[in-house]
Amino acid sequence: GDEAGGRLAGRASHLILGLSARAQGDLQSAAREAPAAMNIPGYRAPSQVLMAQVLIKQERLDDALRLIDQTVAEVHEAHEDVPPLLYFVRGDVLARQNEFDASIAAFNEEIRRFPHDRDAYASLAVVYLDPARRAAANRTMERLVVDNAYHSGDTPAGQTFSQLADQQGATRERGRGRDSGEARGDGR
Repeated sequence: GDEAGGRLAGRASHLILGLSARAQGDLQSAAREAPAAMNIPGYRAPSQVLMAQVLIKQERLDDALRLIDQTVAEVHEAHEDVPPLLYFVRGDVLARQNEFDASIAAFNEEIRRFPHDRDAYASLAVVYLDPARRAAANRTMERLVVDNAYHSGDTPAGQTFSQLADQQGATRERGRGRDSGEARGDGR
């Protein structure tokens, strides 16, 4: 019992090590650790998402998409919980491949499942920044504010628009954050 549990925990640490390595830009270590965690019950899908992220960084987009699509199918077939970032990574690959409609659908699915993931909103807004889709970018940032009860004058939507060099959107969002703070009476 305890020995088997210890081995399982030891193997599960591969996913944590892989995530840490990816965050530090060490793709070689992340690529080594992800497969080591794939055979652990409950860790396969998150490990596959990590491996797909490594493949994206290696510019192996077709391989990343194949792996993500396989993961989506496995998760649904097994009736498992969808791990965070599964649809985000799918949307990222599709956006890089200029498959914008499919990318939009994937980012929206990530947002539906994980409404507090600011990166999913930001990536969706980037896809929408084509001049023909500018209004959709604004609606996406409005969803971020509505879906997440932020109480700061500089909302994540405003920060994101600033990062995307949309000063008009950033100014509008900063005003929205101040207005909601005044309405609550906290002045933030």
